[in-house]
Amino acid sequence: MIVDEGKRRLQDYQATPLAACEWALFENDEVITDATVVADLTEPTWVGYARQTVGPMGAATMVGSRAQAVPNTMPTWTNGDGGDVTIFGWALIDPADETLINAENIGELIIPDGATYVLAPGITDTQE
Repeated sequence: MIVDEGKRRLQDYQATPLAACEWALFENDEVITDATVVADLTEPTWVGYARQTVGPMGAATMVGSRAQAVPNTMPTWTNGDGGDVTIFGWALIDPADETLINAENIGELIIPDGATYVLAPGITDTQE
């Protein structure tokens, strides 16, 4: 059994390779499965969208029975497209080889023109 301190330590070990990964959004209503790859997701092209580098992660803490770390800087996107844009989810991608690490379909979300969307992700030791 991995004890709480071990979970936090293992989560902290992941922080270095995760720092080079990128947060992305997607605008197609993709059902995320174990077989989903980056090519299945349609990234936005609206003004103000670009992938955001994860960067440094905070120290892992216990949330329930899981170790969780959050980025020191939350990724944000500001819609400058001149009209509303729609997203369905977010993804964590390793840009070195375009490997999809994690993704979540959050349902249809409209970002009004000029509005900023802030993703508040938490990386846990058991993503589901």
